[in-house]
Amino acid sequence: MSSSFSPKSEELFENLAFPERLALWSVRLWVDGLQSGCSISGQLQDAYRLARVDDAYLDLDAMMTILATSSSGPIDIRCEQCASISEDEQVFLHWLAISQAGFPNVRDNELFEQWMPAEAINSAKPYLSQFTLKMQKADLIFVHGPEPNIPKYPRTKLAAPDPVTA
Repeated sequence: MSSSFSPKSEELFENLAFPERLALWSVRLWVDGLQSGCSISGQLQDAYRLARVDDAYLDLDAMMTILATSSSGPIDIRCEQCASISEDEQVFLHWLAISQAGFPNVRDNELFEQWMPAEAINSAKPYLSQFTLKMQKADLIFVHGPEPNIPKYPRTKLAAPDPVTA
């Protein structure tokens, strides 16, 4: 299956713009906290306060909770220290950029329907929208994409050395 969205091979975390690094670090930390049973709320709260988007982490937390509780399979989220970015992480960053850019012709469901059912995607969208809006108001603009036409994202493999289920 071909897609107009092709995740870049071997994209590196250090090459991301600050908003993408903050969001991806947050997701990686969130998954690590979920797996280890540790609370990461304080760390996220501090990070977003320092980035001047105080409560945006709450929207990210709600969105990730929906994803974690409704995921239909493994999602390749890497550890906090991993230098490379998985295809799934690239798609997530692309989803943030699409939401923030306000592309009305792009259906977010097409990117995530292989991760979770439509009802869960629809439940996550308000949190996604609020998260990206708060980031935008703080001049934290996602630049990872967006492309105007995104058909289904073909998840052919899990590329991470240690994939985790969010």
